[in-house]
Amino acid sequence: MPAPGRFRAPTRPTETPADPHRPWAAGLAWGIALIVAVLLLASATGPGQSLSIPTLLAALVGGLLPALLWMIPAAAIAALLRPLMPECLSSRERTLIAWAIGVGVALWIDSLLGRLGVLASSPVVAWGLTIVGGVVLLAVLGRQSRSWPLPRPTWTELSLVPAIAVLAVATISAPGWLWSSEFGGYDVLAYHLQLPKEWRSLGVIEPLAHNVYSHLPNHVEASTLRLMMLVGGPLDAALPAQMVQALLAVSTAALLAATAARLVPSAAAAAGLVTAGLFLGTPWVTVVGSLAYDEMAVCLPLAAIVALLTPIEAVTDSPAPLRLGLLVGILAGSAVAAKATSVGFVALPAVGLLLARLPRRGWLLALAGVSASAVVVLAPWLVQNLLSAGQPFFPILAEPLGGGGWSPEQAATFAAAHGPDRNPLAAFLAEALLHGIGPSPESGEPWRPQWSLLWPLGLTASAIALASTACRANAIRLLGILAVMIAFWMGFTHLESRFLVPAAVPLSLLIGLSATRWAHPDGRTSSLVAAALTVWGLVPVAIYLKERPLTPGNWIGAPAAAVGQVATTAGEIHRALLKRPGLSREERGEVLQHAPPWTFLNEPTLTGHEGRVLLVGESRVFYLDRDCEYVSVWDRGRLSMLAREYPDDPDRWVRELSQAGFTMVLFDGAMIKRWRRNGWLDPALSAEAISAFTARLRPLRGFGNGVELFAIGGGP
Repeated sequence: MPAPGRFRAPTRPTETPADPHRPWAAGLAWGIALIVAVLLLASATGPGQSLSIPTLLAALVGGLLPALLWMIPAAAIAALLRPLMPECLSSRERTLIAWAIGVGVALWIDSLLGRLGVLASSPVVAWGLTIVGGVVLLAVLGRQSRSWPLPRPTWTELSLVPAIAVLAVATISAPGWLWSSEFGGYDVLAYHLQLPKEWRSLGVIEPLAHNVYSHLPNHVEASTLRLMMLVGGPLDAALPAQMVQALLAVSTAALLAATAARLVPSAAAAAGLVTAGLFLGTPWVTVVGSLAYDEMAVCLPLAAIVALLTPIEAVTDSPAPLRLGLLVGILAGSAVAAKATSVGFVALPAVGLLLARLPRRGWLLALAGVSASAVVVLAPWLVQNLLSAGQPFFPILAEPLGGGGWSPEQAATFAAAHGPDRNPLAAFLAEALLHGIGPSPESGEPWRPQWSLLWPLGLTASAIALASTACRANAIRLLGILAVMIAFWMGFTHLESRFLVPAAVPLSLLIGLSATRWAHPDGRTSSLVAAALTVWGLVPVAIYLKERPLTPGNWIGAPAAAVGQVATTAGEIHRALLKRPGLSREERGEVLQHAPPWTFLNEPTLTGHEGRVLLVGESRVFYLDRDCEYVSVWDRGRLSMLAREYPDDPDRWVRELSQAGFTMVLFDGAMIKRWRRNGWLDPALSAEAISAFTARLRPLRGFGNGVELFAIGGGP
């Protein structure tokens, strides 16, 4: 009978011993290989441009240092929680699970302080969290230093270099440049970075009437707000925000490797390396892990939940189910607070896995623990949403519950756009198994092998693992997680490939479980596996190199042209060049030819127009630094109001806008057409109404792809 209040573990897993014959040169070789790979990938700047080593170093340091400063409080929380982790796990797993919980708690603190109006009130709060966290971390490490495992690079881990290198270089590229599958990170510029920028100006995290995404939990966006307070401004926080996600991706891979190594003790090195390599080398992980998205804040707690629940034997004592439920609830709640769809991708599988690992008499306590901790994690969002929107889940369930001041038409449009829009089985085949293979199903849309061969390999590995007596039980658990994910994706999402990214966690582990087939009898990873992982990591490299083609059909584009170029993308460099004394007319024209819209909008002297800017069909306003008004596609803004109030009088629209202080309109015709084609645009904004409106404006400049700048009223 186990001791009361303890997880029952008949045997403590053994740590992978350090190889006494491992040469110290492995670590040096790994570092040199990574540096060379980064330099090569960062040199893909296109003809006429060259790699600037100082710019590259400044981007790496400028992205990594603030990200590490943000992570200090999370590391302190992890250090405090590590002794509470189940003893039946390996030392490395206990450390990484505590780290996953620490990240979740740190995100919760950012969200809570932001909603209370404390975080954005002064940089002192953000720096205070860092300093206090650092003091606590140093104090705890001083007592626990011997129990914290240190990474030991091996020769076979050189196979991870391509995947890590492309992740690093993509992470330090200015938001908006990569990736074509994400339309240049449209959502990053429209709300992942834009919302913290607006909250910083307001001094508080609160829902915004013009951007419905501000009603979501937004814990990751709250962390970006703290980054902005640490570094002093939104632009300076852009690369660190991306770096945080990249570090979470690496943390997830490390935790998956530790879990696989414990689950396959006969081939620990092979299982761990294969699992980590497959996860990091999956192109979707590279894409979402190098943008200021939130998927990696979902994958890390999911990996921690799997690690927590796969090894634990059934417990008979009441405190154990409660403690386990509390830990799972924190992790699941953190995933949902990062991305609301984690209800189906993380929370539901976690509860099922938890109940499957406990006797029935422990279910009530475990569920109580899960519910209590998850509600605490989500409480700041739920309460604020209830007070501001009239229901706690808005815009989720907006159609049945209403809220947010939306009309029934808006709620119905949002619900239809975020639910299945085609045959789910056919969508799964296209978006997972065959994604990026063959011709694009939609002409003109980017079509890349973002999953590589992860799904076919994962399903094949499942059959292998199920045939093994030692792996069968854990394979069934992982397949159960995968089945819930697929069912939720088919029934409750709009069937986008990216929404399946959390599935990379169980898929990578399933393949890792079958790694014994390719391992040497002594447990060392074979050179064949290392070579295969190297090739696997080259797939995201190939996708990266095709980004930003200068002419159609180019194999290598200019993906690295925006490395460290946040200021350039925002137009600051162009504005500085234009102010140089003695600049000729030809030189001025050359500078303006390649300038983004923000160059003109941020510098009134270029357009001759002060005043406000109205954006129509354009929500990517992160780089815009002047008084403007925009709405997300789901919200109904000023132009919709005018179209409904004066449907046949576009001259009245112009007069009303002018009286409200607007002097220019930035119009994205291509996006307007896409929104109308998908049924998302306000029906009042018909093509005829828009044409009649723009015909009464004076064109100032076109930027390609249907983006045009118009003037309202007089001017030069």
